[in-house]
Amino acid sequence: MSRENEFLSLMMRNQKDLAVFIGSMVWDRHACDDIMQELALALWSRFEDYDRVRPFGAWSRGVCLNIIRTYYSRQTRESSLFSDQAREAISQAYAETPAVDSTQEEALRGCMQLLPRESRDLLKLRYEKALSLKDLSKHLQKSSSAVNMLLSRLRSKLLECMQKKLGQTEGRI
Repeated sequence: MSRENEFLSLMMRNQKDLAVFIGSMVWDRHACDDIMQELALALWSRFEDYDRVRPFGAWSRGVCLNIIRTYYSRQTRESSLFSDQAREAISQAYAETPAVDSTQEEALRGCMQLLPRESRDLLKLRYEKALSLKDLSKHLQKSSSAVNMLLSRLRSKLLECMQKKLGQTEGRI
């Protein structure tokens, strides 16, 4: 296998986990995409140094952590969100956590599609755009407790739906 093919194979197998890793520390979607691109370039340029005895995911997360540190050092407001120690702790916790199961991800996507558009929009505002309850309350013109209750019900619906979908795929209903 050529060097390029080996790199592409490893990168494709680890891309989703790396995106989740980046997203756990960087909440701006555009910044996550930029960091992922920068990471791919950095990994390719350092691929000759990669020790094949070590898991590619662990090596790439180490490189990624340095890129994230650089990203936050360039930020002013966001730099206080996570200290270096917090980022190290997240990195360690991530290394000890099993990878996301693609069947769970597919089940969640399917369940999200079953929700009414307004509910999907609310969840996207809360979790993709990271709007606070206060901001959501203003946006929806509802109290924070009402929005919190609505989110809680939506999460419960999604969990129930996912359990049904996953139970069906595993032969359990």
